[in-house]
Amino acid sequence: MKLFCSAIAGLLAIACVTPAFADVIVTPRFTGYFDNSNQRQSGIDTAGSLPSDTALADLNAQLQSVFGPTASVSYANSDSGSRASQVFFPMLGASVSFSLDPERRTQITATGMYGRGHADIKNIGTATQHTSIQGQIADDLFVTRGTGRGKFGRIDAELTLQHRLDETFSLMAGLRYERLRENVSITTQTTGSSNAINLINALGGNGIVSYGLLNDTAVGSYKTTSAIYSARVGAAAYIPLGSTQRIYVNGLAHINYAPANTIVLTQVFQSSGLPQVVNSRIGSETTIGPDISVGYIHQLGTKASIDIRYRGLFYFPVSGARSFDDPRVNHGLSIGVSFTL
Repeated sequence: MKLFCSAIAGLLAIACVTPAFADVIVTPRFTGYFDNSNQRQSGIDTAGSLPSDTALADLNAQLQSVFGPTASVSYANSDSGSRASQVFFPMLGASVSFSLDPERRTQITATGMYGRGHADIKNIGTATQHTSIQGQIADDLFVTRGTGRGKFGRIDAELTLQHRLDETFSLMAGLRYERLRENVSITTQTTGSSNAINLINALGGNGIVSYGLLNDTAVGSYKTTSAIYSARVGAAAYIPLGSTQRIYVNGLAHINYAPANTIVLTQVFQSSGLPQVVNSRIGSETTIGPDISVGYIHQLGTKASIDIRYRGLFYFPVSGARSFDDPRVNHGLSIGVSFTL
């Protein structure tokens, strides 16, 4: 990450010292991106309906205060899964470009984009509770179903260096930073067996036995921020369509690093009115993949042009807990109008 930030700072320093011969090109841009990051299933160490370590320690302390130091309760996950819609981000931003040489063969471009989106989220998780009191064992199974809605904010920042070999072919390299913020409100419904309660009642001298299922509802929310740091290298090809129009294709290979991310959900159950903390963790991840754009440029005169492009970015995991066949995919349409100052 330090190397990435140093490289960004170096390129920004270059960008701040604009050569006298360089034409500055400013391009306001609108992009509509689809992001499937909240649909990926593999590699998530989800706590489901489990209490946090602190809450579990408090629960054991209460149980031991009544039944002695050997009493204990523990949890384990069985399975979990989620379903969510893709997030669509309408993004606004701009690019600033200028040449680094008098022949205008080498160009540097800085781009910044910001957008917001939302998605509906559903998940289901199962957990097993193991209770031991005075040599007696009670196992319970709980199923938790959650429905929620997430609000997402996204920042994309890129620095790209392009060197033109001729009128139809260029080499490209660059750095990219993505930040995704999530703010999710969720309601969960938990259904489970009551064997532990029956064991406590029996050992405590209370003869009440429950043969039904326990049901409870909780309302909660969580906020989290994730990031991706990328380095890219590739080429661009141009096909002239007369004197004022061109079709172009960019193809780059990128390697990406996403730091580990912890999600902390705080929720309140209706039955007790007490808060519960649920932890989920997504480990760090290294990915590779193509970054492909296909576009059209129309020159509107000597000082202005419009471009329309479709871009797809693919992130295939090569390290981390996620599987290679569970990639992150971003794709969408971008429109920009360039002005030469």
